[in-house]
Formats: sequence, C-alpha cells, structure tokens
Amino acid sequence: MKKLTLVLGLIILAGCNPKKSSVKSATTTISAEQVATLTNCQGQATTGTGVIYDTSSGAMNFNNQIKALLSVNINPNNVGTVSYNPNDSTGVRFTGKIKLDGSGNVVQAQSSVMISIYDSIWLNEKYTNPNAEEIKIEFSPSRGATITGQINPSGGTNSFISFKDNYGEIRFENIVISANNLSGTVRFQNSTNVMGGTPASGTLGQLFIQRCAFLQ
Repeated sequence: MKKLTLVLGLIILAGCNPKKSSVKSATTTISAEQVATLTNCQGQATTGTGVIYDTSSGAMNFNNQIKALLSVNINPNNVGTVSYNPNDSTGVRFTGKIKLDGSGNVVQAQSSVMISIYDSIWLNEKYTNPNAEEIKIEFSPSRGATITGQINPSGGTNSFISFKDNYGEIRFENIVISANNLSGTVRFQNSTNVMGGTPASGTLGQLFIQRCAFLQ
C-alpha cells in the first residue's frame, strides 16, 4: 500500500520502493535510554538517534497527536498506528544537530533536525519490502526552515528549540540537560490542514537523546 506524501518541514517520503532509512534500525525493541546511549560520543559531537514518546497519556492520545501533526498534508485515515512506547517496533525517532553560540543561542545556519515516524503501515510494508520508507519531517535552513532557540546550562522552562516553516512549528521545550543526556517536551502548532479544518496543535510527548549527539 502506498502512503500519501506529506510535506511538513518541506520533505516527506513515504510508501513503497524508497531509499532505506538510515535510522530504521533504531525502531526495533529498543528503549529511549538504549537509543540515546548507543552513540559513543567520546566528548565529540556526532550523529545519534533520539526518541519522541509518551508513556504518561497512553496509546490512543499519542496516536491521535501523531495524526494531528501529520494532518498538514496527510488524511489521518492514511496514517497507521504509532506506538507511544519507546521500545516498540513502531514509534518516533529523530536525528540532527543543534549548534549553539557562546551564549547558548541556536545558530540557525549550522542546525537541522529530521523526525522519522514509523507507523504500522510502514511495518507491514517492511515485511515484503525491506526498503520501505518511513514518514520523514525535515527542518533545515537549506529547505527554508527557521530554527531558533536558547539553551540554558541548567535547562528548564526558558530552554527551547523551535523548528518552523510554512506548514507549522515543532518546539522542543522545558529542556533538561544532564552531563550525558537531553530531555524535554515536544509541542506542535500546524499552519494548515489537509481536511480544511482548523490547523491542529498540541503536545506530542517527551523527547530523549544523548546530549553530545545533538548539541554542538
């Protein structure tokens, strides 16, 4: 079954016969903490995989919020089930890099993020097509996105990262930074709705990634 194409963050690739995802292996029975600690940073910025999940509000709410996020250009009926649990075969992963200046402000020109959504439709296709592609949302300056934010060393309510384009905004908020990890809350505000209704908004869930895999 071929999935509709979504253009949020100016790139979405979904359906049959696409290129194999570089982060797909992180979706198979692996917890948030395990995903984050797979990266051997050794004090240097590198590529790592983070997770977006929500074990507090339950499966139905998380799945509905994923469909709401994607409703900028995908009919919710064409989005499969997405697990809220970070150790399931479906779920949400993200990669990227956030460059900070000496004051903790995000340097847009050197920052980007890719959010990958693995739903049950992708999982079913994967059994017959190993190269089945997940839904991708990319924010980068080269694609016209605006990336802003400020990270305080102590984290908290004043630390955030905003990813915005013509289709809406995704924000990493209430960021908490430890010696090794970065966590926070993910919220979104869409600017369009493929069904013609009010653009969706809400809290998607929590995020977790190894600090040195994301901040530079």
